[in-house]
Amino acid sequence: MHYEPAMNAMKQGYHVLLEKPMATTEEDCRNLAKTSEETGVILQICHVLRYTKLFSTLKEIIDSGKLGEIININYSINLAHWIYAHSFVRGNWRNQKETSPMILAKACHDFDILYWFASADPVKISSFARSSYLTSENRPKGASKRCIDGCSYLNVCHYNAINLYYKTVQFHNDLMQTERKLVRWFINLWKNHPTITNLLIPQFRKNTPYRGWPINTISEDLSDEGISNALKEGPYGRCVYDCDNDQPSAQITNIKFSNQIVATLTMHGHSYREGRFIRIDGTKASLIGKFTLMGMPVTLYDHLTGKSIHYKIKLSKNPHEYEDHPLIRRFLASIRGEEKPLTTARESLQSHLMSFAADRSFKEEKIIHIKN
Repeated sequence: MHYEPAMNAMKQGYHVLLEKPMATTEEDCRNLAKTSEETGVILQICHVLRYTKLFSTLKEIIDSGKLGEIININYSINLAHWIYAHSFVRGNWRNQKETSPMILAKACHDFDILYWFASADPVKISSFARSSYLTSENRPKGASKRCIDGCSYLNVCHYNAINLYYKTVQFHNDLMQTERKLVRWFINLWKNHPTITNLLIPQFRKNTPYRGWPINTISEDLSDEGISNALKEGPYGRCVYDCDNDQPSAQITNIKFSNQIVATLTMHGHSYREGRFIRIDGTKASLIGKFTLMGMPVTLYDHLTGKSIHYKIKLSKNPHEYEDHPLIRRFLASIRGEEKPLTTARESLQSHLMSFAADRSFKEEKIIHIKN
């Protein structure tokens, strides 16, 4: 639904901040970039990863010349198994015909990072994918159509919707670590006033059940009854092996850029923890970074001395919220003429062209040459 309102707004002279993906067809994406250039208005795509401290630090190191000439980039999107089930099996992006291929919906962020780091246009793409494991062919014998129907596999199923959407206070805090400040506050309180803390914790758990993402996506009614009804009637309560999904479990894409840099992007939905890993090898050094909610370590390994340099990056409590702010500030500063956009519509188009090429390559089983 991005294409028509964005086009209309630009034609009327409005600057546009547009969520990714720009559109779901290559033609529409090209038209959006072209219209931005013809009208002279800013079309900025929300490639928020460029604004994270990890990737901006990696970019600074690359631009400093410490790596020498970049030879190869290995990049992986490790989607937590339960997030894959929520978004790409039960959820909104489960079906390519209704939305878009997962390689576009999820990975256009990451293709943008590869394009940013390579500082060159992509010219060739090859891609391979594994079909989803979560289909009726792998459904356990006798499993119920909905988790809430008393399925006999609830205690052993990794995709138990009751655990995910009901028993989520501890589950979400363990995996997503979104309440670090609150946890630290309780720890300090417990150290200094253990009796008061022991009285407060049961009351806190009783009165403040977690109702953030992903729970707030399954129902507008976030009461216990509303969540129960959603699991009984809505798409998120279905057995994960009994959905109309066709998104791959894993996809690997190889990219060659015009400056001879080669890169590999791996996307899969069966990780124990959410995170992105990147390794950049140059003629002078290797650079390794991890982007997770548990930490963002960056290490540079110098080829000549054998020494390593560790970069300390402050952990964000929630990257989506934390890094949205500088993106919006940059957009507003660009409108005022104070700064140039960190990425233009033409540059953002490149990540989408890579996504479309990767989808075609795997489906048509051939190398795709990208026309810029």
